[in-house]
Amino acid sequence: MKAYDLLVQAESGLVAVSGAPGEGVESLGRIGVSVCDISAGMNALIGIQQALLQRACTGCGSGVQVSLFDSAAELMSVPYLQTRYGGKAPQRVGLKHPTIAPYGAYTCADGRDIVISIQNEREWADFCRDVLREPDLPQDPRAANNAARVANRPWLEGKVAAVFASLSSADLIDRLTAAQTAYGNVNGVHDLIAHPQFRTRRMPVDQKSVEVPALPWITEWDAAEFRPAPGVDQHGAALREEFSQPAT
Repeated sequence: MKAYDLLVQAESGLVAVSGAPGEGVESLGRIGVSVCDISAGMNALIGIQQALLQRACTGCGSGVQVSLFDSAAELMSVPYLQTRYGGKAPQRVGLKHPTIAPYGAYTCADGRDIVISIQNEREWADFCRDVLREPDLPQDPRAANNAARVANRPWLEGKVAAVFASLSSADLIDRLTAAQTAYGNVNGVHDLIAHPQFRTRRMPVDQKSVEVPALPWITEWDAAEFRPAPGVDQHGAALREEFSQPAT
């Protein structure tokens, strides 16, 4: 079978755990970047590095095989384990979390959407005290622990959404900061371009200089800009010559 990214996303079940709640293919969500292609490339790099280390230790070379499907299936480890050994497949919940509450996006009074994440009972108590201003809420049986909060998600999220809707994003962020609650803005691509943490590096491309995302790692030997992007067939002759040589 041909292996295109979307086909592999569908074949591996990635789209089954992405998207909005509901039945039918309309609710399924394609991951918005070519995640199978990208992960397969990263896995190829890891495999090559492992082969080089093995050769350094043993003196023996080895081949490396990488599959787009295997790469996608490995990304599905948690849903796979939940389904096979937990007895229930995770549900599609959009920007929410299938097994943690509260965890997801809520809209502020000024229309800004903010994602929050509560990971333990201490964070939940601090969130109730400093953000919701309901310090006794953790004593309510419906919110006493994460399992109870997930079971009573509609009631719980109604309370959280009401507080968010009553505050500007600036005021809400002040409360989230005081509570040390993990949060993030729901940004678009234009927001990413203007984001203060977004690093770019220049690359000469076809007589122009463009800004592209910087590599996600930083080293002491980083150059000020990337090497020029090659033109079509710029290195073709050298590559054809290299691969035409007999194996030794």
